[in-house]
Amino acid sequence: MKNLPEYDLLFTGGRIFGGSGWSDPVWLNGVLIIDGKIAATGDPPNLIEIHKSSSENTLRKIALAGSLLLPGLCDGHLHLAVGGKTLELTNLSGMDKTQVKGSLRETAKRLGDKDKWLHAFNWDSSRCSLTADDLEQWLPDQLVVINQIDLHGGCVSHRVLNSIGINKLSPDPSGGRIGRDSNGKPNGLLYESAIDPVRMAVPDPTPDDIQKNILRGQDYLIQKGVTAVSEVLNPNTEDIYRELDKNGLLHLQVDAWQRFEEWDWKTPPTPSGNRFQLHTLKAFLDGSFGSRTASLNTPYEDQPQNCGTLFMSDRDLTDLVMSSNNAGWKLALHAIGDKSVQQAIRVLGKLPHPDIGKHRIEHMQLLLPQDVSNFAKTDLTASIQPVHLIDDQLWLANAIGKSRTRDSSIWQSLYENGVTLVIGSDWPVASPDPLLNIHASINRCGFGRGPNLNDNPKEALFPATAIRAASHGWAEAASLSHRRGSITVGLDADFTVVGGMPEVLTDWSRAVVEMTVCGGKLID
Repeated sequence: MKNLPEYDLLFTGGRIFGGSGWSDPVWLNGVLIIDGKIAATGDPPNLIEIHKSSSENTLRKIALAGSLLLPGLCDGHLHLAVGGKTLELTNLSGMDKTQVKGSLRETAKRLGDKDKWLHAFNWDSSRCSLTADDLEQWLPDQLVVINQIDLHGGCVSHRVLNSIGINKLSPDPSGGRIGRDSNGKPNGLLYESAIDPVRMAVPDPTPDDIQKNILRGQDYLIQKGVTAVSEVLNPNTEDIYRELDKNGLLHLQVDAWQRFEEWDWKTPPTPSGNRFQLHTLKAFLDGSFGSRTASLNTPYEDQPQNCGTLFMSDRDLTDLVMSSNNAGWKLALHAIGDKSVQQAIRVLGKLPHPDIGKHRIEHMQLLLPQDVSNFAKTDLTASIQPVHLIDDQLWLANAIGKSRTRDSSIWQSLYENGVTLVIGSDWPVASPDPLLNIHASINRCGFGRGPNLNDNPKEALFPATAIRAASHGWAEAASLSHRRGSITVGLDADFTVVGGMPEVLTDWSRAVVEMTVCGGKLID
């Protein structure tokens, strides 16, 4: 169901970011939208005449008044349904221990029942240390699950540990770690696969809950100017997305990924809908820096016996790539540490990409300078999250040392070597604000901040490149550049209109999203 707009649109009087591919912008005077597609660009009087001769629809004329009209901004890596759920959960972002205690107690008071699960997220262990003993002191005998900010670990209460059978004799699971006190007793901290039993113990959301979470998250993202996303699916969500798409309720373009553990190693992707597609498998090669589980060639600075965890052998990864290629799937491989990134380069560099498009590497925070050219030769897409750099700069040097910190988040070198870049946020791990993400990619810092002394400013992106990575880069990575990603005649009319921008597009701190257009529709 295409669900075409009830009107056509004509945008004039602003700075319209035209051009295609990775080119510098071609500034346009006007753009005409007919039936949800970009019908023509040029001078407004000519566009009005084109509309008169081409369409019987009502034409809405929108004067941009100097605002910036961009190709629809995209998020190349997030968790939409989960993010929508977190909008109603307790958010511990930026809190110290006293604030966390107060927030959790307030949430428990609202719940009013110790048998109800208390969920909180965005816990930053670098700001606030937590254990099950803390939770027991504050919230006796409560079912408490607190997700770490990177979603690669968390802290749970003693009652939760008991309910899932974790005790002093429990071994660390494959690909995970159970935190323990000095006596070897589990302390409530669970990393990577060790937290999986908790997820299994929590009651599953109903289909109605999932749909509400998706729509709540969609509304939130559209308000921020996002028009398309790459979404890591949770179980039982694909059919809900397809139904929303069929009924014209999916305004975002959704490039969905299935976790490879849920794939049978033979079934090919199913046909795409109008605003929904699923032809990518997601797999993890390592963990995260925050949990000290990202795989490194040499130990962590603050944990000299720990090099992180590599989740697959080369043989296992080769089998996955070959099987997915044969079935027609692309891969999105999570790789953060230098050892896991090198593994991806080593294995995928020997194997072809599937016909449907290129494989991609997610995050790749520590790509050593000597590996850039090797990465480029693989023709892999680089999925980066500039917004993560904002907080990482506060603690990353303590984890991996100053030298490796300067080698982290290499973006410009990749672009100069011809690598396709796509920008994402990993929301709800970080803010999905695309303007903040673009600002961070250009300035290597957040709004109102300066670059960190341990950072490498030469790896900042130029403004036009950052905008392209947040639009065309997403379309190219999703194999949808024939439909979207630039303001080009014939493509879908997905736009983000931004006000408050200076002439030079470097400082986005005062920018505001004025309107979002998805498929030719103004979305309120």
